This record gives sequence, C-alpha cells and structure tokens, in this order.
Amino acid sequence: MARITVFEHGQLEVGHTCTGVKFTQAHYDALGKFQRQQADKNGKTDYFSLLFGAVKFAQYVGVLQVGELTIEVLPKADRVAGEGSEANYWRNQLLQMLRAVGTLPVQAPSFSSLYVQQYDILELYFELFVKEVDAFMRLGLIKQYRQQSGNTKALKGALLFGQHLQQNLIHQERFYTRHTVYDQQHLLHEILFEALILIERLCKGHALQGRIARLLLDFPPQQRIKVHEGTFSKLSFGRKQAPYQKAIHIAKLLLLNYHPDVVSGQEDVLALLFDMNALWERFVFVNLQQNTDWEIREQVTKLFWTGGNNSSDMKADIVCRHRNSQRVVVLDTKWKNINGNAPSPEDLRQMYVYADYYGASRVALVYPGKEDNRVCGKFQKLSEGQEEKVCEVVQIAPREDLRNWEKGFSLLCLGSVSGGVVKVLHSL
Repeated sequence: MARITVFEHGQLEVGHTCTGVKFTQAHYDALGKFQRQQADKNGKTDYFSLLFGAVKFAQYVGVLQVGELTIEVLPKADRVAGEGSEANYWRNQLLQMLRAVGTLPVQAPSFSSLYVQQYDILELYFELFVKEVDAFMRLGLIKQYRQQSGNTKALKGALLFGQHLQQNLIHQERFYTRHTVYDQQHLLHEILFEALILIERLCKGHALQGRIARLLLDFPPQQRIKVHEGTFSKLSFGRKQAPYQKAIHIAKLLLLNYHPDVVSGQEDVLALLFDMNALWERFVFVNLQQNTDWEIREQVTKLFWTGGNNSSDMKADIVCRHRNSQRVVVLDTKWKNINGNAPSPEDLRQMYVYADYYGASRVALVYPGKEDNRVCGKFQKLSEGQEEKVCEVVQIAPREDLRNWEKGFSLLCLGSVSGGVVKVLHSL
C-alpha cells in the first residue's frame, strides 16, 4: 500500500514524495473536506490543521487513509540514535502502548516485533480482524433467535391480521405472521459483514484482498445496516458471544471512523487516530495497577470552586493511595520531552493545587525521556509554619520490550519492595 510516514506535530506539504509515493493536491482537498465534516459534527477537529499547501499534524497519532494513500502519524518523544530507523522504532513503541491499554487486542508477546517492519497500524488492524473472522468461519458462526415478519405457507407464531388481509386476500394458502427464527442472521454478524465490506474497499491491491473475498463469499446472507454509535450499545456479550468481542472492537474502530467521499467516491477518508496525551496517561495507569501495594484510580474529580449557580471541578490524572499507610500520591502525565529542563510554571502550579486538594504527601509529573530519571523538588514555603510540599519530576525511557516498560513505571513512580530490598532511588 502507498504509505507516507510523518511524526506528531510534523508537517506534510503538497508535492512531498517519499519512496515513490506522492502527497497530491487531491489528498489535501480530501483532508480539507474531512476537516469540515468533523467541524460540522463536533464543532472542531484537533487531528490536524490546514496551512497553505500543507497539513500540520497535532498530538494525534495513528493512520489517515485518503483514497489509496495511507498517512502514518507516529509519536516522537525524542530523536533516536543507534536504534535503526526512527519510524520503525516509534512504530514499535506505539504498537506496544496500544496493545498494553487494550486498544490493540493482541495477545502474542512477539506480535509487534514480527509485524512492525511490514505493517502500519491500519494494516495490522485489518490483519487481526480478518484473522478473527476466519477463525469464526472455521469453527462455525453462532446462531441467535430473532423476530421475523412475513408470509409463510404454514401458520406459525402470531398472525398479523391487518397485513394478512392486505396481502393474502387472493392467496389464501399463505399466512402473514410474526415468528421467531433461529439462524446466523443477527446484529453481531451484520456488523462483521459491514466491516468486511469496508476492509475490502480499503484493501485494493493488498495481500489480504483474496482472503477477504473468500470470507465474503462464504459469509451467510445478512441484512445491510447503517452502523452508528448506538448500534454497538444494543450488543450484549454472554458466554456464547464472548469470543466475538475482539472482532467487534476492531469493527467499531473502523466503521465509526470511516468517512466516505459521497460525491466522487475516490478519496474516502478513514481516520484511526489516538490522542497521544490520553494514550500516555492510560499507559501509565495500566502499568501502575500492577503494584498491589497501592490503590490506583484515574481521572479523580474534586469540586474546586462554586459561585452562584456555577461551579468548577478539577480532575487529577492518577491518584494513588497506599493500602496500609493511606498515603496519597498524585501523578500528572505529560507526553512531552522536557530535555532535562525544569517543568513549565503552569505544570508546577497545577501540581501545587493538587497537593492541597487531594491531601497528597507527594505529587509527581511523569514525562517520557531519554533515560529513567527521578528528581525530587520542593515548593518553597511562604511562611515558617507552612507544611512542606514535595513535587517530583519522573522521566521514563521507552523500552524495546514491553515487559521492561512495565518494570520501569512501578519502580520509578511508586516504589516496590522485593526480598527486603528497596528498588527505587528513595521510598515514597
């Protein structure tokens, strides 16, 4: 597939060519149309901004497929040296983070390293979805009960008199009934079928096309539906439907983020993008949950101000409470590289308020960095009787192996005791 790789906050100019792939004016116009559609729907779009003859990307990472061109937007906390190409390195980091938070439903530990060289994120989702549906087809698709209305040659279920008299006044051998059918035509399969049709449209010239065509040929007949957010709220997953969750998760991501070009049909846009700030926060939270000594909560809200009929809340990213001592540590995640400099005054003021309102013994700002580092800082006292407040700056370096990522978080942010040996710079 034609692919251009850029980094977050990077810029892509019309006419830019990479490995024989060109970003054209038609691609630029399609993104402009997509941006206007998003603005009409949500009031604004934060994925990128349009400059004169160029696209300026924001903190969102993932893929934008425009027609047959895939624009891959990768995170980049810092320049990588000695790690191979930067694109492969950061693609691997992004895949590991998506996998860790559950957005990329991959179980095999070696999956990322096996596929990172040949697949972008969108292709990886395609491959996973086709693999899941193929497994269902081999094992046999499940059947469910559904209500069906129509003419039958035998009286079964409830006879609908109005429709029966209207349609069968002459054909008295038929009955118009509402009855229960037990078959493979139901909402789960209708969603999977729509996702297969979408992937077939997007995968022109791709190695998956033959496998998708075979699945569509073998798939039982389904009623075509228009998928929206409410479609997925109707689903329930019991023991019988549980194996479908992974495939439905991918189908939801693809179907809800697809924006067809209804005018020309040539430059459809699929935007599968993730806010890197939110992804980093969730990644830190998921890793910290492995520390059983602490109760870890995210997005903890407290009332900050009231005035008349108005009020304002504050929301901390991560609040950790020690199960024995009840000490509280508040963490605020920031996806940016401070390059050894002091945090911004705005970030420090925010942490100063958190220390008061959450009754925290310590607060910490958590950034990505070149290497693991932990610096203990103190807010200056305004008076002699004022209690000292400590704010740490924690930097965590990306790892090639996800398991090493997980170790670094627990040790740097909260501390861990194993065999009587404290494994951190100093205990909280």
